[in-house]
Amino acid sequence: GGVRLGEIESAPFSERSGGPRSPGKIVSSVDRPGIQTSIVQIRYQINDDLFLDLPRGSIPRLGDSYMSYVLGPDLGEFGQVVIPTGILRIESLPQGQRPIARVMKQFGEIKLEQELVPAPEIPFPSGALSPLGGGPGGKIVYVHENPVLPSIGHYVMISPASRSGVHVGDEVTFFDNTVGRADKTRAPAVVAGVGQVVRVTPYASTVIIVRQIQPTIRDGMPVQLTGKMP
Repeated sequence: GGVRLGEIESAPFSERSGGPRSPGKIVSSVDRPGIQTSIVQIRYQINDDLFLDLPRGSIPRLGDSYMSYVLGPDLGEFGQVVIPTGILRIESLPQGQRPIARVMKQFGEIKLEQELVPAPEIPFPSGALSPLGGGPGGKIVYVHENPVLPSIGHYVMISPASRSGVHVGDEVTFFDNTVGRADKTRAPAVVAGVGQVVRVTPYASTVIIVRQIQPTIRDGMPVQLTGKMP
């Protein structure tokens, strides 16, 4: 099955330890709350207008989009997890003030002080998948949001990264080679599920689960690239 653009934009991805360099941040809301509240409590939603500090080196331009995010766990050699929370578009440039951006898409909680970077230009895969024999292998290094049983629509990160020739849209197969959830005894490998790559960085690749055959898809599980996009 094909992935949707929203699944690519909202996907967590892996960055250098500490997250993106020199990010900007959400400074304040244009509309002030009518009740006494602390910064921590306010959550923004679609169509809210916010003042931004842009990332270092960014020139404010109308219509430019920025992605707000929070940091997830640091995976060591596989980088730091970055979790997008929304896409904001610059709507006005008031004289002598910070640029004002509107929340266009929301993927998670958007709050003050959240960091932001220019919204990534992510290639959207098109065309037919070709089967791949003997593709690069690796393992799952992170299961997003730690669900008890990750299933269709959940994200995982895998060790094969851009240097392994992984591209957005490629197909990944997960293998279960243990007897059961708690029992790590080796068993003949069976296909546990299939995923599609939605983000690739030099540190790791993010995959959305599109088909599930065995009940568990877990951290450390072997994976192999089994299909390529043109």
